[in-house]
Amino acid sequence: MGRMEPSVGPAALEPWRGGRTSRVVLFLVLMTAYAVTACRTVGPGDSGELTAAMCTWGVAHAPGYPVLILLGNLVSHVPHAGEPAFLLNLLDALFAALACVVLSAAVGRLTGRPWAGFAAGLALGTSRIFWEYALVVEVFSLNALMAALLLDLFSRYLRSPGPRGLWALPASAAVMASALTHHLTLVLVALPVGVSFAAVSRAELRRGRLSWPELRGALGRSLLWGAAALLPLLYIPLAARRDPALDWGDVRDLQSFLHLLLRRDFGSGWLTPPGVLVRQHLDAGEGASPFPLRHLGFFWADLPRSFGWAFPALLPLGFLWAWQRCRLLLLMGGLFLAALVMFFARVNAPVVPLYVGITRPFYILPHVVIALLM
Repeated sequence: MGRMEPSVGPAALEPWRGGRTSRVVLFLVLMTAYAVTACRTVGPGDSGELTAAMCTWGVAHAPGYPVLILLGNLVSHVPHAGEPAFLLNLLDALFAALACVVLSAAVGRLTGRPWAGFAAGLALGTSRIFWEYALVVEVFSLNALMAALLLDLFSRYLRSPGPRGLWALPASAAVMASALTHHLTLVLVALPVGVSFAAVSRAELRRGRLSWPELRGALGRSLLWGAAALLPLLYIPLAARRDPALDWGDVRDLQSFLHLLLRRDFGSGWLTPPGVLVRQHLDAGEGASPFPLRHLGFFWADLPRSFGWAFPALLPLGFLWAWQRCRLLLLMGGLFLAALVMFFARVNAPVVPLYVGITRPFYILPHVVIALLM
């Protein structure tokens, strides 16, 4: 790709030299580490419930996670010996390892240095919280994989923003649909990436390297791919009709379906039910209040603990690199940080050990973007 004006696009993205070897090595290292350390039975937290749903074609807690439950049931019903929970834990480990490999590809593509991508993927894969939740079946590793896919597709579009790269738009729309079919927090990455896709496309239209009919056709395909990617939502009412042993919400009509999808049992738009905060506030006093943005402070304080004290120092250097060479990556990173602040403004978990622990796995998705920038 030729040089682009710094104000609108990548000024000097390095030539991409592949990097398949580094990604294979990264996958083998991480997958081996995860397999050796994975939980051999049902893990803590939501793992027991998810394991039950993934072995009985059930419906998990809101919002149902139909993509994960479908994949888990396909895996758990393959003939195998031993503990089914261990097999599902390995599935989660696979999602985690693939997330790191895809992130590695995105960094390598942006910098032209495959081993820089290896370093980014290894840093994410060995970070404390990421590794912890790669060892038991949970929802966060698959969500991290979806975020890494969006970043990789964005890096591909930056390198080939003309007609040849338009396939990245419908592919991204399909991945973005998992915000509804898997985990809503993906919007923290989907919205910045979507705006940045629009900025790249607008710049290419102005330069004449992309025509409006070509872009319109890609947008039409994006709508179709996005709609098709929502089909796993049908699993929830179909599974509920079988009356499985685990049937959260007993979805029988549109109202109960929306109730589950919007997490109304937990308070739509909040991490925990507001009543929990009131009770903890009465029990523990003013110190239990999460406002204003105390959980955002916990997130930043945890960064050196998860990645090590040296690695987070690279974050401002990553923004400096983006300023000098790829302003659209800088735009995406800035929008992501703004979305992160808005997300933590809605984290209403009481500041007591139990609920602070519940918020920790929500650091994983932001860590994917931060590892890319670092």
